[in-house]
Formats: sequence, C-alpha cells, structure tokens
Amino acid sequence: MCRPICIFLVLCLALVARGQMDSRQARIQAATDNAAQDILAQIHAQRLEAGMTVDDFLNETGGDPALRDFLRRSRPIGGPRWLEDSACQIRLEVNGADIAHLLVDIASRNPAQSPIPPDQLSLLLANLRTHVFTATGSSASFGINPPPPSDSAWAPIPSNLRLVAIQQATTNAVSTVLASISTIEVANNQTVGDTLQISDVKDALTQWLLARPVTSIDYRRSSSDGSLQVRVTLAVNASDLFDTYRAILMVRDIVPHFSDAQSWADLRAKIANSMAAAVGTAVLAQSATAPVATQPVVTIPSQPPNWASTTLDVTGAGAPMRNPLRAARAAEANAMAALNSAVQALPLDSQQSIADACRGNPWLQRRISRAIEEGAHLASAHYHADGSVTCQMTLDLNLVWSALEDQP
Repeated sequence: MCRPICIFLVLCLALVARGQMDSRQARIQAATDNAAQDILAQIHAQRLEAGMTVDDFLNETGGDPALRDFLRRSRPIGGPRWLEDSACQIRLEVNGADIAHLLVDIASRNPAQSPIPPDQLSLLLANLRTHVFTATGSSASFGINPPPPSDSAWAPIPSNLRLVAIQQATTNAVSTVLASISTIEVANNQTVGDTLQISDVKDALTQWLLARPVTSIDYRRSSSDGSLQVRVTLAVNASDLFDTYRAILMVRDIVPHFSDAQSWADLRAKIANSMAAAVGTAVLAQSATAPVATQPVVTIPSQPPNWASTTLDVTGAGAPMRNPLRAARAAEANAMAALNSAVQALPLDSQQSIADACRGNPWLQRRISRAIEEGAHLASAHYHADGSVTCQMTLDLNLVWSALEDQP
C-alpha cells in the first residue's frame, strides 16, 4: 500500500511543480536551450575522420535527438545570471568524454546504420574526450529593448523607434510559426489554418506565442539596400506548441470527434516536423522622425469591476495515457486554456470585454497572459484508475485587474 501512495504523491508533486512554473523559469529554460543549441553546433562540427563529421555520423544513425536531449538536460554552471529583472543568462559546460560515451552508445545501438563500428569510433574520439564545450545562452521577456553595440548603425536610433521595430519583428516571428503549421490537416480535411480562422482560437494561440521568452535580438544593416533591420528569435518548443493548440481546441470543442490518442500523436509529430523557427525580422521606418506607432488606448473603468475581488476556478481533464505525467500535463494545459478563455470573456464595461481590449493590442495581450501564467496555481489533481487525470486551477482575478490598470 505504501508504494502506490508514494508514487501518487510523487506524481502530484511533479504536477504541482510544473503548475508553479512562472515566466522567470521559462526564461531560464529558454536560455539553457539557447546555450545547448550553441554547444550542439560545436559538437556537430567535430571531425571524426576524413569526410566524416559528428553531424554526418548523427544523420546516418538517427542519433541527433539523443544528443539534443542530453544537452537539454545539462546542468548550468553557477545558476542563472539576471540582467535586471527581464533578461537571463545561463552558462553550460559539457565534458567531451560524456559526448564520446554517448556517440559510442549510439553506434552500438544502431550497428546497421552506423558508418563507423563502435570500437573504431571509440578510438577516433580520443581527442574529443579531452575537449570541454562551453556556451552562454540568454533569454528575456517580451518587450525588452536592449541597446545596440556602440559601433552599430542602430546606435543613434531613438529607443522608442527601436522598440517599435522589435515589436514588429516579434509579431513577424509569431506569424512565421503560425504560417508554417497552417497547412497541417487536423481532421476531416480541416487544417490548422482553418481552425485559426476562428478569431478566439487564433487570438489565444497568438497570445501564448507572444508570451514566449526572447532568446536573440540582432541589429543589422542590409548589404543590398542599406536599410536597418532587426531580427528577433523566440523560444518556441514544438511539443509545447502542440499541447497549447490542442488545449485551445478542446476547451472550445472545435474537434470533439478527434480524441483517440494515436490521432493526437500523429498531429504532434506533424507539428514537430513542420514548425518553422520562431524568427522574425522588421525594417526600421525610412524616416527616423516618422510618428511612432502607439498601442490603442483601452478605457479602464474608474472603479474595479465586481470580478476583480474574486477568484476564478476551472477544471482541466487529461485523457488516459500510459504515462500519468503526460495525462497530467494535458490536464494542466486544458485548465490553463480554460482560464485564458474565461479571463478573455470578462467584461470591462457594457461595451467591451477583455478580449475586445486585447484585440490588436499585443502589449496588453502580453500583460494579461503574464498575469495568468504567474498567478494561476494548481488547487488539486486527481489521478483516476483508467489513467486519466483531472486538475483544478485557480486564479486571483485582482492580478488581471492590476495588469489592466498598469497599461502605459
């Protein structure tokens, strides 16, 4: 009896820990992934023998996912470094001996595909074993406006004009991701793009994407026409994108007939294969004195609405799965989508809801999304005998009201 109870408690604690992940933790993970990607590129370039790099070896053996997973689980050196409150830096260090051991293991597990026998590969990796791979990754919250290098052509550009360009590039990155998955068939000849024609589905997924941490802002001048451009990269994981998209569909009952596990697994794989990198670009307006685009001003009631002093409780369900943590994650994603939907429907006055105010105003969307992400917490989780999970999440709506009050 003790063992089942212990397992149950471990699963509950794991779900609680995930439910309490806030935007700071998301930025830490994004910075870690950013550093891991840098180290991955260094390892890929290592030469094994004439005409064969580690990248070539991994392509032939199909071992790249194992290496990526290993790097993603690498422990940072010294913890995160916070630059003010919005930007995070993580430094990773990976021992070459560990990489060599992993590569030999990949060759041993895939002898028919490996271009080099495991014993020979072990000898070729002698130099790699002495190498230490290091990289520093960074990420920041939406709305960051870092100054360009002092020798950059962007240096004399006013901060407000620079911020507008960064915002436009961020929006372009979101559009790039949505466009890359729009042709994927969901069910019955209905594509992702068809579901995104439903405004609240697109709005909810866009808000989630806008809330992803920023991992790179690159200021540059075009070599062809001399225009000033900015490139923004967001931390968007295909698996998390799928979980969020599915939760949005289920909360809105868009595809109620599409519920078997294999169909969802197929859709997850299609999104993973099709999703483009969340990278967007924007060009600075030709005239640096042109009027700066401003966000629409939302009229906020002078007195808090009645809902501001209440809490919002929702329930999310995760379908039966072999791995109860996967079911718990699905339940949490569904609950978060339900929270977002309920918050969007809250009235500001007799004329508009929060959804109306956020439409066309990504800055307000971001504030509301952050209030939900940071304020929502897990109230309970129930693991059922059939492998399904239901969880209840709650949100103090005063946090949402505060986000509305704080608009510039």
